Order: sequence, then structure tokens, then C-alpha cells
Amino acid sequence: MFKRKAVLFSAITATVLSLAACSASMKANPVSAPPPQNDYSDYDLISRIDGSTATIPLSEAALDAYMGGHDGLTHNTTPWAYRNLINKACDIAFCTYPSEDERELAARKGIELEIIPVVKEALVFLNNAENPVENLTHAQLLEVYTGNLTDWAGLGGAEGAIIPYQRPVNSGSQTLFLKLVMGETPPMEPPGAFVRGEMADLIDAVAVYDNAENALGYSMFYYVSDMYSYSNIRLLSVDGVKPTRESIAAGEYKFVTHYYAVIRGDTPEDHPAREFLRWMLSGEGQRVAQNTGYVTLAPMDAPAQPVMYPGATRENTAASNGTGGTERRAASAGSSQSASHYDFINRVNGKWEAETRFPNEETKQAVSGWIDEIYAQHTDAPGLNSGWDIMYNLISVWIDCRLPDNTRSVHTAVFNAETGKKLALSDLFFDGVNYIRYINEKIPEALERGDPRWFGEDPLIKRRFTGYPNDFENFFLQENTLCFQPDDHDPFLGDLSTQFGLFWIDIPLPMALSPYGGVSYQFEKRTNKQGIPFAVPVIAGSLADETINAKIQALAEKLTQEAFINPDPYHYYEPVILIQDDKLSVVHEGFDLEEYPRVDVSVITGEDVEPVDVSRLVGRNPEPVDFLPGDW
Repeated sequence: MFKRKAVLFSAITATVLSLAACSASMKANPVSAPPPQNDYSDYDLISRIDGSTATIPLSEAALDAYMGGHDGLTHNTTPWAYRNLINKACDIAFCTYPSEDERELAARKGIELEIIPVVKEALVFLNNAENPVENLTHAQLLEVYTGNLTDWAGLGGAEGAIIPYQRPVNSGSQTLFLKLVMGETPPMEPPGAFVRGEMADLIDAVAVYDNAENALGYSMFYYVSDMYSYSNIRLLSVDGVKPTRESIAAGEYKFVTHYYAVIRGDTPEDHPAREFLRWMLSGEGQRVAQNTGYVTLAPMDAPAQPVMYPGATRENTAASNGTGGTERRAASAGSSQSASHYDFINRVNGKWEAETRFPNEETKQAVSGWIDEIYAQHTDAPGLNSGWDIMYNLISVWIDCRLPDNTRSVHTAVFNAETGKKLALSDLFFDGVNYIRYINEKIPEALERGDPRWFGEDPLIKRRFTGYPNDFENFFLQENTLCFQPDDHDPFLGDLSTQFGLFWIDIPLPMALSPYGGVSYQFEKRTNKQGIPFAVPVIAGSLADETINAKIQALAEKLTQEAFINPDPYHYYEPVILIQDDKLSVVHEGFDLEEYPRVDVSVITGEDVEPVDVSRLVGRNPEPVDFLPGDW
């Protein structure tokens, strides 16, 4: 849901200097602003702001500091933001410099725009960490993107055809690529497969797609450093200078640019848009930009303070002690109780769907009382959705509330089914385990392997993850994973109210750390022949051996050659892993393949590896447990 457009502007050095000179106390000192001439009492600043994807955190943080919130803010990407500005559908566009097409559009409409730098930025080139090339010269980039240099061997790397990705015309990064890198030299016309519509798609291509080690691409420094990246992405040095916040601030890196606040030139001096921009260029506004991760126009006198989760500190995101005892609580690693064991029924509109049977009265009162409390907090919510899962005699409950302002409030709880005790996060880990360090190391990996858009089209990851506190409450268990349920107040993720269904972040819960833990595993990302991503588990720990992982990889290789019917490009297909009595099942569910719907199950018993491919026609979305062997 992001769009951009561009506009023409001649140099505005005098305007920039006058705005930059405003003090940090601009809001408190109206003397520094022009006397009011117009009535803006009904003006809604937030709804009149647009911009690029990479400036979403900047707009949000600035509005939070300036107005106390940013509800209703929408960035429609650079081309649409410029178009909206020219057509007077917005008054400020936070974007990169306008393209030639966008400047021509502004001229045809008779619109002159002021292009005001608000923070520094840089166009950066990236390749895969498996590629040995770490530096390119400007001259080499010109040779590559004109088609004169086509093999990595010519750049000091291993032999292999260079895959030089580009962005679409009028996208912000493509405009900068043409302006800063190519100049007067026209680039080659790229094949359609070498043009990526979204910045995230380009980064995916360099990080995880087939032949990723031969890929070359470009993006914006802030986006690839703070919003969307992979651990195996390398930012290339250009002419021997690596892009860092320091080299960008000092102007040492080759392709330094800005993010601009673009307004129409006829905007009155006392207009709220200009007032807001005066504040953004003040010391206070620049400090907010710095703390959000952007490079300020001038050096600041104090280091940036990272954005933290509400209530989080450097201490409680790094240190913790488990309180779950010293003994395992599960009869077998990774096994799940059948949901029908307790006939725990969902709540609909505040009432139980059917008579619900709990193991005892204490548990019934604990679970029902907690749900009643949450429902009582949201009597005005137009939508309430609850769900549950049972694992190791633990009842996980979650309630998703869509509030009248269309934001979400999400609540979760985990109860001991026998005692009714509501568990804290620390209760899921052995005594003395520093669980929050483990959690905060694994969550970025989970965000990295997942799709940042989930089911909606808005980018989901908007800021580098700095950690949840050790008393984080929105968690639950599902299968043998620990799941975290963010809500609309999570500073690291985009607006979840635009997403369909629930969104959660899941990490493995290992046997070595938790009384309820299962086998340890990590996911590798693979794609099928349509480019649709799916996950492949790599088993570690006591069940890990080369034979097991070789069988799983063989199954994955088969899936890479399949095509899905009606594939969802925003869905990341991730398997369910179940373990019981030394049997391990890797279940890829819901693959709609060319010939028929199929669920693939690989069951491993003791030292033997028994792959079970379940192929059958079904008239619905299959549940993976329906296809497990009967003795499970």
C-alpha cells in the first residue's frame, strides 16, 4: 500500500539554511515562526503525509514526538507519493530525489516543488556473502550495468555470470541509480527477470534465490541495514570505502544522497506542513531521526539511542533466569496432547460454543477467568477472535481484538492444565537459563527467514529488532515452538491491522533449555521453480545425523522442482515438526502441486529413516496430523 511520485524543484539552498537554523524549541517558541495568516484548526497533518517505504519509520517517529502519535499515516511508495503531492492529495512527501518522469509531470501540472533534505542516505550495492568480491570501483559498476562486463572473474571473483538486478523505472532507488551511478551513460535494458518490483524482492534475490551467489543488486542503506536484510548479505565497498553511518555522515562513501521532504512551492509559510518541517530540521527533530537509525544532516553531540520495546531496557533484554525447575515435564520430546483430551472449546461473542470439559475446577476457573477479564476490557471491540492449543498439559490461549479505531490488541496466556497456574515466560525454561538472551538472538533469525509482508502487501519489518524484555507476556506454545504474538504497538513491525489473520513469530524451544522443549532445528530457505519460498529444517542435537538431514534435503529437492497451483507469493511455507518416542515427522502441509493436492510427511524411527510421501486427492485444505501413521 505504498506509492510514490516526484516533482520538479530548482535548488532551495536558502530555504534549507533558514529551516535548519530553527531551534529545537520550535513548538514552544512561536516567535520564531511567521505570524499566523490562515485558519488551520481543522487541518489533519497525519493524513496529508505520504512517502516511500524506507521513510516510514522516520515519519512515524517524528509524528510520535511532534504530535504524540501517528494513527492514520500511510506511505504509498515513492511514485505514488509524488503523484499524490502533485495532485494535491497530500502536502508532504518523504522520498528520494524525483525522477525525470516525475519532474516532467510536475511541470505539466504547473507545480513547482521545494525539495528539502531532512536526513542523509546512500545508495548501496550488495552481493551474497558466499561471493568473494568485497569491493567494486565506480568504473566497474558502469561496465557491469552497460553489459560490457558479464563475469565475476573479471571483478576478482570466481567464474560465473553476473546477475545484475535493477529496480523499475521511477522507483526511488532506480532514480538514484541512474543519477548517482550511471550519470549520462544509459544502462543496458535488463531482462524482465532481472527487474525486481519491490526492494525486498531484490534483496531476496541476492540472499536466497537460486544462483544468489552470482547476484548483484542495490538498495537504500537504511532499508537494507535496519528494515530488511539477511545475515548473508554483504554491503560492497565502492572505490575502497565501505558504506557505514560514519562514512555516509562524513561524505566519504561514493553515492551519498538524502531523503527529502518535498512540498509544493506555493505552500504558505504559516502552513502546518512547514511548521512540522521546521521542527524536523531542528535539533530536537534531528535527534529523533538519529535515534530512529537515520544519518542526520550534521553530526550530533551524543550517540543515538536505539528504539526499544515499551518497558525494555538494555538490562532486561539481555539478562534473565529461568524458573521452570530442573526436570523435564514432557513424557516425550516434542509430543503434543490431543486437543480433544480436554474438549477445550473456543469462545464466540463472549460465550462458550459448547459445554467445555476441563481436567479440574481450578483450571476451569483460571482459564475462564482470564478470558472473561480480557473480554471485559474490550466490550466495544467490533471483532474478537480466540484460539487455543494444548501441548505437554499446557493450555495456550490467544485472543485477537480488533478495536474501534481499527488497531489490534492481542492477548495470550499459557496455563498448566493440571493446576491452573498461569505461566510466566521464565517458567518455560530450566532454572538459571538466560532465556531472554536465547530468545532475542533467535527472533531476528525468525524474522529474516519469514516473509516481511505476511498476508498483506504492506512491509512488515520496519526497524531493526533490539529485543523483547524478559517479562514479555504475549507468548504461547504450538507444536514444539515458542511463539510470540506482537500487536500494533510493536515498534519493530509494521501496522498489523492491515494483515489478514493472526501473525506471530516462532522460534524453536530446545530440550537443552526447556522442560517442555523438543528437538532443536533451524530452517533453511528454498524456493520452488516458480520462486515461491518454503522452509527446510536442519535437525540438530540428539536426533541429528547426516542420514536424517540427507533425507529431509532429498524431500526438499523434490519440492523445488514442483509447481504450486494458485501459489501465494506472500506465503512462506513452513513445515510442522513433530517428535514422539524417537520418531521425527517433518510435515510440509498444504502444497497444492501441479497434479493434485499433496502433503509430504517424512517419518524417522530410531536409526531408520522412513520417508512417507502421502499423495491423495482431498476436497479441502488438509491437516498434517490427518496423514501421520496410525500408531501416532
